Amino acid sequence: MLVAFGLLLPIFLLIAAGYWLRASTFVPETFWGASEKLGYWILLPALVIQAIATRDFSGATAGPYIVALVLTVLFHSALIMAAGLVLRTPGPSLGSVHQGAIRLNGLAAIAAGVALIGPETIPLVALMFAVWIPLSNGLSVYGYVLLASKETLRPGRIAIEVVKNPAIFSVIIGFGLNVFGAGPLLEKFILLELLGRAALPLGLLAVGAALDLKAAAAASARVFSTTVLKLVVMPLVMIALVHYLRLDPLAGAVAIICACMPTSPGGYLVAKHLGGDAPLMASIVTLQTALSLITVTVFASYALDYLGGF
Repeated sequence: MLVAFGLLLPIFLLIAAGYWLRASTFVPETFWGASEKLGYWILLPALVIQAIATRDFSGATAGPYIVALVLTVLFHSALIMAAGLVLRTPGPSLGSVHQGAIRLNGLAAIAAGVALIGPETIPLVALMFAVWIPLSNGLSVYGYVLLASKETLRPGRIAIEVVKNPAIFSVIIGFGLNVFGAGPLLEKFILLELLGRAALPLGLLAVGAALDLKAAAAASARVFSTTVLKLVVMPLVMIALVHYLRLDPLAGAVAIICACMPTSPGGYLVAKHLGGDAPLMASIVTLQTALSLITVTVFASYALDYLGGF
């Protein structure tokens, strides 16, 4: 476990540095909006496209891996909705709890995979982007529309909003380039590789800058229950599926690492836009990110054991 902690510590130190940089106004406030936009639309897509376009998927056994991802998201979504309705949780709050328990921070998943195992995890995490992010984002948006929003969104509009996510269209572009054999060219023409190198440090600093410790200090029982569901229950469900489906070592380790990541910071804006409980969502994001240093270390250690046990 100490090995996993040591490998993950630089990631959380970068997040802490981002919080300090913003709180101390060491850099202008305008920097954060610009850097988030650059990372979201340029740097992260470059990283994902490069990783997928240059990987040989001919021997990959992606089927069980995808099944594990889908079942984990669907199980959590159904569990939370059922529990919320039984407990008569107000619609806006239930929408935020639902989102906070099924979405994940994909950037942190890439960083953790690279730190713990190596760059060979990036294509598998990118494949997770193609499966988990559309499913969890679509369910989150639908949950808000169903429970809280006064805005009517048709399924087609929800699908368009999800596909517009750079993490999704970059996967589509990457697979397209892979199919057309552009991988060797991209390995020599290193523009995307150079851009991708900046995605993780800048993105993790932005995650820290977005944290709201005042919101976390006002955390309620709903915040704590959502945090337990996301950081503890979800990885346990994934571990059970990894063993049941007999995933290969690398895919199983990556699946566990992805499942134990905290929720996406972008959930706050979604909650605010669709009539959810935005302060509750801010508390969920901050508390999960803070506590994930402990829980991610535990489950990442298990993932490394799974990887080394074959």
